[in-house]
Amino acid sequence: MKKILFLGLSLLALNTNAQSVAINNDGSTADNSAILDLKSTNQGVLVPRMTASQRTAIVTPATGLMVYQTDAPAGFYFYNGSAWTTLNGATGANGQGVPTGGTTGQVLSKINATDFNTQWTTPSGGGATLALQATKTSGSQVLSNANGTNTGDLVTYNSATTTVPAIGTYDNNGVFTVVQAGLYFVQAVTRSVDQTPATSSLNQNLYVSIDNGDALAINSFHTMYVAANGSNYPAGVKGKGYTLGMYFLTAGQTIRIKGLTSNSSTAGTALKTDGSCQLMIVKL
Repeated sequence: MKKILFLGLSLLALNTNAQSVAINNDGSTADNSAILDLKSTNQGVLVPRMTASQRTAIVTPATGLMVYQTDAPAGFYFYNGSAWTTLNGATGANGQGVPTGGTTGQVLSKINATDFNTQWTTPSGGGATLALQATKTSGSQVLSNANGTNTGDLVTYNSATTTVPAIGTYDNNGVFTVVQAGLYFVQAVTRSVDQTPATSSLNQNLYVSIDNGDALAINSFHTMYVAANGSNYPAGVKGKGYTLGMYFLTAGQTIRIKGLTSNSSTAGTALKTDGSCQLMIVKL
C-alpha cells in the first residue's frame, strides 16, 4: 500500500511553502493564503459522496463540513454549525435555494418569517395593475325585469383583451377568479339596443357579485342607476347600465357582473355585442 501511495504522489508535483501545500502538475508553489492549493486543467476534486441518511448519521459534524448527497434532493451540503444546508438550490432541510417556477418580471417575496421561505410574486407596477379588460362581442342577452322577485342575471363578457393570470383568471364568459389576494377595483358598463320607440328604452341595473351572490347576498355591491332615460339622450345609448366598486379579496374568490332591466313589466332589449359592453378589473 505504501508503494502504491508513493507511486501516485510521484506523478504529481507536491510542493510545500511554509505551511501551504500545492498539488499540481506544473511545479508551481502554493498560494500563501491557502493551506492547500490544487491546480489542474482537466481534473476536479471529489468530496465524499453519500445518501441523506448517511449524511445525517455523521456524529458531531464540524462547521463547514461538506459532502455530496447522492439521493434526492441530490447536491452539495455543508454543515453551518447547527444544521445541514444545501448549496445547489434544491429544497432540503434549511435549504437556501431559489424556488422553481416564476415568470418574467416577477420577484421573490417572503411567505412568512421562517428563514428562506420565499415565493415568486408579481410586483404591483407602481400601485395598480390592469388585471382584466373584457367586452361583449357575441351572445344575444336580455336581462330579466326588476319585478321584485328576480335577483339578477349574469352579464356575459366573452372577449378578454387583457388578462394577467398571475393576478386572476377569466373564463371568457363572465367569471373572474382571484389568484393574488389584495384590493380590487371593478367597473362595468352595458348598453342595449334601443327600444321602439327609442324614447321608451330601459336602463340596466347592474351590480358586482362576489362569489356568485345574487342581489340579496351580503357581498353584492349595488350602485345607483338612472331609472329612466330622458328624450335628450342620442339614439343608440338610451339603454345603458353602470356599476363600480372596490373590494379586498382573497385567492379563490370570484367576481361577476349581474343585472336586471330597470322595469317591472316592460321587457328590455338585447345588450349590444359591438364591444360597448365592457368590464375592467384593476388590482391596487
